[in-house]
Amino acid sequence: MNQQPGNVLLAMALAMPLVVALTGCAGKKVIVRASSQMCVAHGGRYSQETKQCTFAAATTVSGQKACQDLDGVYLPEQQWCQFDE
Repeated sequence: MNQQPGNVLLAMALAMPLVVALTGCAGKKVIVRASSQMCVAHGGRYSQETKQCTFAAATTVSGQKACQDLDGVYLPEQQWCQFDE
């Protein structure tokens, strides 16, 4: 089979966006933080029973709300907050 060099280059040029898109997805990093870690890092005390963070000023924020306020995805079973980088 004798292909012309122009056809090979055209095929490669058309395939390149697909290759770039697929490799971009493969390299996506996901960061996960425990709700307790996030709470303590912000000066609070975390309760696994109530799944809430209490601060010295007597304010209470749920782990889910704190996570969502930071544009994270809350994973209730693990009590983790997931961030896509």
